[in-house]
Amino acid sequence: MAIDQWDAEGEDTSLEVVARRFKSGEAVSEELTLSFAIASLYCRRDESPGFLAVGAPGKGLVPMYSSREKLFASEGECLYFRGHGYYLAGLIPTGYGILLDLGCDSELVLESWALKDVGNVVSMGDVGVRP
Repeated sequence: MAIDQWDAEGEDTSLEVVARRFKSGEAVSEELTLSFAIASLYCRRDESPGFLAVGAPGKGLVPMYSSREKLFASEGECLYFRGHGYYLAGLIPTGYGILLDLGCDSELVLESWALKDVGNVVSMGDVGVRP
């Protein structure tokens, strides 16, 4: 599915909306992958730049949020950085997945093996997701 084709259909392509649609079976993995790749995502950070990963490699997760408001609602006022999904997915430490929108109705987990698909929005594969 091409970006211009998707936008032409007039649907809300924001990550928050597509994640909810995906969880309910109304969106396919290609839509979720594309929406994630082009979304601006917010990540909490400490004094030194970098991801705050939770858990051990292989089962660990990096929390990311689809808006600054969702980040602050979940984590409280905090330092953060922002980037596009396709860029951030390439920086995730090996063996870590992404926990999107912790505590929100759009919450889901992108498995670590599925992150390889995010950078390739031209020929997207299946995305491993846990609701």
